[in-house]
Amino acid sequence: MVTHIMERCYGRRPDLGKNGRELFQGGVNYNGTKRDGYVTEKRCEKKASSGKLCEKCMDNRIEDRDPKNCAGNLGVAWYGLVTEPITSKYIFGGTDWLKDAAAYGISQEGLEKGIAAHNDAVKGLNGVPPLPDMSAMVKKEVTDPPPKKTRPKKDAVVVPVPVSVPVVKPSKIRIVKPREQSNVLEAISQPAAEAEAPLVVPPPQPEVKPKRAYKKKVASAAPAPEPNPVALLSEEKPVDVENVETIDVISRELNGTNYYLDTRKNKVYNPKNGSYVGRWDSVTEKLITTIPDSDHEA
Repeated sequence: MVTHIMERCYGRRPDLGKNGRELFQGGVNYNGTKRDGYVTEKRCEKKASSGKLCEKCMDNRIEDRDPKNCAGNLGVAWYGLVTEPITSKYIFGGTDWLKDAAAYGISQEGLEKGIAAHNDAVKGLNGVPPLPDMSAMVKKEVTDPPPKKTRPKKDAVVVPVPVSVPVVKPSKIRIVKPREQSNVLEAISQPAAEAEAPLVVPPPQPEVKPKRAYKKKVASAAPAPEPNPVALLSEEKPVDVENVETIDVISRELNGTNYYLDTRKNKVYNPKNGSYVGRWDSVTEKLITTIPDSDHEA
């Protein structure tokens, strides 16, 4: 009686486990965020039912399943016998794989792992073609590109970050609207300027609807030239001037500098003297100083 001893299958399989996966050093995929990868080879672990192949590898060979036509499912493709040359671009040592390795490079660790996996797959077999010398393809590690920064959408709501400021009592900025003048500092040099209180920074508070208070203009015989809009920082009633407008603002750090911000019109004021600085563009996060004050009367 002759007993048939079943041998291990000669089919070549890709090692799709974590230890079998490697990356080229300089290759990146189509969206530029991840390097291309490949796998090492291994020998099919099933017993050959007829000849040198198991039933699964035999079916794959009959159907000639090319990895390119398997919709990315490398586990069902046919890669030949372990005694044949490697041709796949997805397996270490293949003829097509060598082109990518020469272009992008491989790590020393990846080279040693690939050679060890090949030697283990053909262990004990004769007539196996040797792998080519790939030592010239070894390159240093290449860092993956950083993720791209995304800007917030125009319609996105930007919530101001609360600022912890040690203050006792909030104050408002009173904007004096004169008729015409260019010197913004002369507005605080009037006779009653000594009543100005020390600057008090208001704490962060929710945005509220602004309220406007107007005084009737009193005609004068010969009105003297008056300065541009300026903020009088005081909780008490400032200089008895005409046409006073009250604007609610919040303290905000813009581009590393503290300002007062009118969130209704995005106007920015100097917290030291209350003068108009420009407009804050919340989309580009830039302070635009070329836009004139729309509340200034020419």
